[in-house]
Amino acid sequence: MINIWKFREVGGQDKGFSQVADQENAYVAADDIESAYMRKIPLWAFGFLY
Repeated sequence: MINIWKFREVGGQDKGFSQVADQENAYVAADDIESAYMRKIPLWAFGFLY
């Protein structure tokens, strides 16, 4: 099984899900948040993948 993440939006902590509401596997990469919740992932977390 292959998991593929589809990021549709990158923004600040106030970035909402309105642009990705109709996407099934879409996530928001947000700046200025400390932990992930729902489909919003902190932007700093991608630094660990590098």
